[in-house]
Amino acid sequence: MRRHPEHVRSAILRGVVPTDMKVPMYYARDSQRALDLLFAECAADASCRAAYPDLKAKFQTVEERLAKGPVEVKVKLSPTGDRTFPIRLSRDEFNEALRYRLYNEESNQIPKFIAQAFAGDYSLIAELTLRQRRVNARGGFIAVGMFLAVTCSEDVPFIDMAEAKRLAAGTFLGTYRVDQQVNACRSWPRGTLPAGYTDDVRSNAPALLISGLRDPVAPPRFGEQIAKGLPNSRHLVLPQGFHGLPSACVSKLMNEFVIQGTAAKLDTSCATKEEHPPFILPDPRPDAPAAAVPKGGHGGTVRGDKR
Repeated sequence: MRRHPEHVRSAILRGVVPTDMKVPMYYARDSQRALDLLFAECAADASCRAAYPDLKAKFQTVEERLAKGPVEVKVKLSPTGDRTFPIRLSRDEFNEALRYRLYNEESNQIPKFIAQAFAGDYSLIAELTLRQRRVNARGGFIAVGMFLAVTCSEDVPFIDMAEAKRLAAGTFLGTYRVDQQVNACRSWPRGTLPAGYTDDVRSNAPALLISGLRDPVAPPRFGEQIAKGLPNSRHLVLPQGFHGLPSACVSKLMNEFVIQGTAAKLDTSCATKEEHPPFILPDPRPDAPAAAVPKGGHGGTVRGDKR
């Protein structure tokens, strides 16, 4: 849109962030916002509220326990296997596992994870964490090398650690992800950005901006910021939206936008009629299997999806 405006008829931006985004500096702030929204929705839902009373207070108790040190958890080598081995689960790893669940409808499992941890059972979240790391190590979930090549060039060099600490104050994630990524980028080669790369993008091309209300990494505030430079844009905030793949409603709206070449007359009422998947309630079976780790889940390592 900026470099070749003559070739842009219209543009769709989903889960959008500005070009001066500093991944992962805002993760703590925006993940806390998404988690607080989830707590509020659980409290407003009769079934969730009955199954998980005082959820936010129980989460705080779990955080205080894990702050004292990692817990040892026995996990299965495979979801269907009988063999187990011990791992140590830290508060940072527990919180990062929750953050990953906030990306899409898997967030409906979070109340159950917190309730089990409050009861002293960390096995489910530990198994998910282990499986997630194995998938990452195989390159089946995200291309880690590409992720570092992009973020170590476009984001991390611009992070102000004092600002990162200020943004993370009082959040469940803290500066864990910032610390991890800054340390990784000390050893990773990085490219040189062209002049003006992080400047705001301004364009008169018709644009449809789509944000999920509960997106933990690209919340609506970023879409609002970007829309200021796109006078012919329309910013659609999905009340039940995350950072995941589009629903039937969103797919329909995107198709109509491309056909019409403008968002001015789009009927977006279908977005208000969508509902979140119901919260996962306690399973009465003591041997209930752990939830599966998604394959791919939220798209690739493109600019708007830097995990």
